[in-house]
Amino acid sequence: MSNSKTSRYSENFIISLDPKADDFEILLKRIREMSHACGRGIRVRGRLGRNNPNRGLYAAGGPLWRCSSQDIRVEDSVRVDIYLK
Repeated sequence: MSNSKTSRYSENFIISLDPKADDFEILLKRIREMSHACGRGIRVRGRLGRNNPNRGLYAAGGPLWRCSSQDIRVEDSVRVDIYLK
């Protein structure tokens, strides 16, 4: 995928996963092994999604608020995006 203004993902985007799926940990481990074999690491970034009950934690004034909306914990996310470092 190209890194143009019309593209949502960066060139380092690999896949989007459901953290509540049974095989999430297995897939994450395999992706991590493959990226390390290529000499690169991965970055795991959670997404809150719509109507997430944890949204208040990350809103301005919440205990987990950050300037970057990219610092969502995996356990609070609906989907997880995996990127190469």
